[in-house]
Amino acid sequence: MLIGLLMTGGCESNDVAPDEELPLLSDTQDYDGDGVVDRRDACPAEQGGDQDGDGMCGTVYGDLDGSGCVDELDGLILENAMDRYERRADLNSDGTVDIEDLKIFQVLVAIGACVDPCPEDAGDCDSELPPDTPPSPSGPRVTSLTLINADNDQPVSGHDPLVPGAVLNLSALPARLNVRANVDGAASRVSFKVNGDHVRNESKSPYALAGDRDGDYFPWVAPVGNLALEAIPYSIDDGSQRPGVGLTVDIKTVESTEEEPGQPQPPVADAGATLTQVADLDDDGLEVVTLDGSASVDPDGQILRWEWFDRTNGDASLGQGERIDVSLAVGSHAFTLTVSDDGEPSLSASTDFTVVVDSAPSPPPPPPPGSGQGFAGNYPSDAGIGGDPRVILFEDFAQGDWRNKWRGADKYDLVQVADPYFGTVLRAPCRTNSNGGMDFYKRFDDEPSEMYARFYAMFEPGFDMSDVGKFPGFSSTFDECGWGGRTPGSGDRCWSARGDLGREDSEGRVPVGTYLYSQDQATTWGDHDHWDENGDSHRLEPGRWYCLETHVKVDTDRRHGWVEGWIDGELAYSRYVQLSDAPTYVEKFWMNLYHGGVRMWPRNQHVFFANVVIATERIGPRAGSATP
Repeated sequence: MLIGLLMTGGCESNDVAPDEELPLLSDTQDYDGDGVVDRRDACPAEQGGDQDGDGMCGTVYGDLDGSGCVDELDGLILENAMDRYERRADLNSDGTVDIEDLKIFQVLVAIGACVDPCPEDAGDCDSELPPDTPPSPSGPRVTSLTLINADNDQPVSGHDPLVPGAVLNLSALPARLNVRANVDGAASRVSFKVNGDHVRNESKSPYALAGDRDGDYFPWVAPVGNLALEAIPYSIDDGSQRPGVGLTVDIKTVESTEEEPGQPQPPVADAGATLTQVADLDDDGLEVVTLDGSASVDPDGQILRWEWFDRTNGDASLGQGERIDVSLAVGSHAFTLTVSDDGEPSLSASTDFTVVVDSAPSPPPPPPPGSGQGFAGNYPSDAGIGGDPRVILFEDFAQGDWRNKWRGADKYDLVQVADPYFGTVLRAPCRTNSNGGMDFYKRFDDEPSEMYARFYAMFEPGFDMSDVGKFPGFSSTFDECGWGGRTPGSGDRCWSARGDLGREDSEGRVPVGTYLYSQDQATTWGDHDHWDENGDSHRLEPGRWYCLETHVKVDTDRRHGWVEGWIDGELAYSRYVQLSDAPTYVEKFWMNLYHGGVRMWPRNQHVFFANVVIATERIGPRAGSATP
């Protein structure tokens, strides 16, 4: 209703006057209680100055998002402010809270006054402390500013935080930006200024320069030039708003067509962690290690050359390239990466790092033998299990052409490595410049209603799982919905039940479960169902093998179904859900390994997989001796 009241047409038809054209008032009340009758007080139509015929002086609302015109988004911003205000203040002291109070509040928004509700003990929200009032040392503090991509509501890479003196090439950044103030301590509001001019007050986290709706950031059109971005936090002190410790960050924005600003900037060399430890897995005294400089960047150009040097051997050159493989003996090795950009003149930067190759670790404890549950008990060490008529696929990663059994297995640097228990296993990479690690699948052509899959998995010792993630499991996305926020809806046949990874606990163990997209899901991004929620078996300890098995059965109505999971042969999860809204079946088994969200892996590391079996009946752990 508020938007209908305010809008008078599109951007082209609005004749918008700047704030300074709002007339000073001479014969009305001090509506905002600041002791002065001025532009912060609204006026009836008969007092003149009603530019748009709505009974208010001046323009009903301004260009609140800085887009250059007054349009629907400005109305949405104002509506959001009004939703929080809840129409609860009698601003004109006539004894009622009505539309006239809304009009007054609307003017306050347009001229940048306090636009958020005040706590009951805050006094006059529109009043400020005198300019020379010192900040409260015990009050809130703005610790940094972060540049936000308003399209995905995530920090812009390389600008979290914004550093003083940063040069932002707007043509290389998202078109819709915002700036978030990161505040330490409780703030009643945060006031934003750009080049000394007040832009906005924010009374609710996240504190955003251009505002937001519950974390959905509104866009800010950054002007080109030198910008002083200032954020000042406030807290309530004896009924008054007292400033805390603010922060000003001076930056410069340019367009790519502009003349390059000032001095050219050198590149930033990045070879990953300053100390990396790897193990001599095959115990031959040597280990092949990939040195990776792909995370290096150049602020104003491109990296032209990567050069690697062995400081352990007198800075001997190891070669050039974004990534190189080196064979290292057991021991400590010191390296230098030097990167050079394409500028004139070319600028360089270097970084030092160390790789330690440890002797072969003691083998992990053997995986558990079969417990008699499932037909794998008939095949000691899985020998011959691939020939069982119930088996759709058996994969031990021993053959060079193993990828031919799957779709999409050419992604990522998947490597076959030796293992003392399985013979050959698959090593999936988790690199700091990626959030993926494995992404291939087996599709079923006969539209089955029920399927089982069992595999063995091991996180390398010291594995770092700092965010949630995905693991292998069944899915029926049909490339339509059921992943990445694509919520199944009315008439959809799609769902997915991939494995789920949780954040590691205080002991470094990684929780596993089911990441379920279905008609019953509670959020847009699916349900994260941990297995054995009331126990502890779902927390996997890095450095040892686990047998994981998952099962999906579509019910006779072809819409509901069961999803189950076992760890080392013990049932850990069972749920009956409405999978779809249209007839469905089990489309594929998805060998997936993913970190986040959007965050990259926290360090270079690996996950190992072995003996995948997909079948029409319960499989169970492999039987007999744990050693192949």
